[in-house]
Amino acid sequence: AAYPNPAHDFLTVSFTSASAAPSLVTLLDITGKVVIAETVNTSEGLNNHSLNVSKIAKGIYMLNVNSENTNSKLKVVIQ
Repeated sequence: AAYPNPAHDFLTVSFTSASAAPSLVTLLDITGKVVIAETVNTSEGLNNHSLNVSKIAKGIYMLNVNSENTNSKLKVVIQ
């Protein structure tokens, strides 16, 4: 999950991890260009990570969370 959606300054990404391992959180624009890429050290269970989107152009983006066993995609709007 990602909230708030639409986001203005910060976007909180909430995801569950099966183990304590690094996860890659990426935000891509509609052309597929990576706008933000951050490696997050996760713990087993629920994890929350905040992305600063205040300097990102308004538009529709694809949020990807890649962890050891999971690849999640979600459409988000930056306003």
